[in-house]
Amino acid sequence: MLFCRIVSEEIINAYLCGIGVDPHFRNRGIGAEISRRFVMHCLENNLHTQLLCEEYLIPYYIKAGFEKFATGMRLKEKNDM
Repeated sequence: MLFCRIVSEEIINAYLCGIGVDPHFRNRGIGAEISRRFVMHCLENNLHTQLLCEEYLIPYYIKAGFEKFATGMRLKEKNDM
């Protein structure tokens, strides 16, 4: 299984919303290739490229050419309210 979600209006912004690679196929460069293609598409189309990720994934995306720049927010889960 492999998935990648990207959201963009193709005018200004593009957001990488998630990459998933089946555990049996990890560490083969598949996720890195998806990230590379996403970045290349954004550069070729002058799109501001962003993503949100969990703390433990920051080193992975830094290696892919991203930098930490913002604090994300989410709606509290119903049982946390």
